[in-house]
Amino acid sequence: MEMEYSENQDHWICYACVKDRYLSDEILGMNQFGRCDFCETTKEAIEMESLAARIHDVFQNQFESTPPDPVEWYEHWDAKEGNWVQRGEPAEALIAEIAGMPESVTGTIVKLLSDWYKYRAVKDGGVEPYGNETLYEEREPSAAPFYVSWTEFRKEILTRARFFPRTAEDRLADIFGDLNELKTVDGRPVIREIAPGDPEGVFWRARRARMDEELENILKNPARELGPPPPSLAKGLRMNATGIPVFYGARCVTTCLSEIRPPVGSKVVVGKFELLRPIRVLDLGALEEVLVGKSHFDPDYVVSRGRAAFLKQLVTEISRPVMPEDEELEYIPTQFVAEFLAHRSEPRLGGIFYPSTQTGGEGENVALFNHDCGVEPYELSKGTDVEVYHPFIHPEDEGELGDREYLVSEYVPDEYIEDSDSPTGIGANDSGYSQAEDEQFAGSFPAAHDKEDMSISDGAPALRLDIDSIKVMQVKDAKLNTDDSDVTRHRLPKSDFESLF
Repeated sequence: MEMEYSENQDHWICYACVKDRYLSDEILGMNQFGRCDFCETTKEAIEMESLAARIHDVFQNQFESTPPDPVEWYEHWDAKEGNWVQRGEPAEALIAEIAGMPESVTGTIVKLLSDWYKYRAVKDGGVEPYGNETLYEEREPSAAPFYVSWTEFRKEILTRARFFPRTAEDRLADIFGDLNELKTVDGRPVIREIAPGDPEGVFWRARRARMDEELENILKNPARELGPPPPSLAKGLRMNATGIPVFYGARCVTTCLSEIRPPVGSKVVVGKFELLRPIRVLDLGALEEVLVGKSHFDPDYVVSRGRAAFLKQLVTEISRPVMPEDEELEYIPTQFVAEFLAHRSEPRLGGIFYPSTQTGGEGENVALFNHDCGVEPYELSKGTDVEVYHPFIHPEDEGELGDREYLVSEYVPDEYIEDSDSPTGIGANDSGYSQAEDEQFAGSFPAAHDKEDMSISDGAPALRLDIDSIKVMQVKDAKLNTDDSDVTRHRLPKSDFESLF
């Protein structure tokens, strides 16, 4: 029941009758006591007039009344069809929602506000701001300050100072400062801890084989050849600068193939990698569904909504397609972002999930940063010879692989043969020798390099290649989905054009 309000006496509401945590703590921190008109106990409280003024400020800054009549063309059409309904909710319902107060309290608040502001609004030809006929909706968040920061960040590292930017890191800290606190509308954190055995901890990686010799070398040295390249061969891409290896993979084979864009007729070797230790990954796609969990009464609420709105757009900015001729310059901002997240964010991140532009956003890619991209070597006993036998292809098959298999035979010295449950019946060498540590890259990698160049990650390996997952795939066709636009051409007298100016 709504309390009887009298202007001749003080009226209070205690912190316990306000369910919004921020506002309740604020009342508690005022350290003033009064007898609550609603629960009839004496404790830390705020005068009703002060609370009403506080709520009015929030309404003025964060909400706006909606038009009582159709405005947009589609609204007029809906009204003509009898389907138009004014957007928004009455003030009393919104106050109950944002402050977490029962109807008996919100009714009193609205009555106070109505008494204060009704006369002025009606006198000026407006409507009563806190009447039931006036509906409100939350203002659109302003992402403008963050767009300015992002634009200035891009300008600084692209055109002013690439290696010692004075303000770039500060701007990124402002944009990404609270990533660890952000959650989606369904409660998922945008930074996720992924452990070995989790379905999300499985990544596919592909490599195109330009000739049979390169294909054989990949199959002989699968963990090394399908893993990240050594520093001297690490090309600057979306999430890494030149010389800094990063593991690029995908959550499924289809996305993996789309990302490397192999030509029709080419052969691609794919393999599945699994996590060996937990890593923290930023889910870039989840930023599109961020829910601002702050109270409307928190001074940071409006800023947080603006940041959330900007981050949704930033997902598109970071993952947008880049033409090959523009990659060197256009990848610099995302490379800088990746290094910031890898080395400056708290907690430190091991990688990023991001939408695949090659699949129209349907697939998901992963980039594991340098400290979490090492691959466990595929070990063979010293002196082992490896031979690759290609499938026999009948001329009538026109070069297609079909269901035929490649056979990889590992010829191990007799002294290293031992009973084992493994399919090969071959155990690891007690000396710990790894063939991958001694053999050279072939195919698209140069034939000689220093062993120091092999170091991809300083930490323990984070990934292991599932040897049994390796497949050789031959590309049969390339299907493209397009958005088509017609071209209409008119021939008109030139005088018609000149008359426009």
